[in-house]
Amino acid sequence: MPWRVLVEEHGWCQECGYCERRVYNDEPDRVWTTDEQVCCSVECEARRENWLRKHAAAKQQESSNG
Repeated sequence: MPWRVLVEEHGWCQECGYCERRVYNDEPDRVWTTDEQVCCSVECEARRENWLRKHAAAKQQESSNG
């Protein structure tokens, strides 16, 4: 069962995809990403996206150098 269903419909929690804070279905600022990761706020979502972009760019540069 997808995490989104477990959190939203069954009362589970999941760690924020950036800061690792527990996020429950009553968290008013929660944001679900396209890859079904929950973030506790739009700020953490943006920080996570920036981290993912930097990580992907570093990995691409590493593979082109090696």
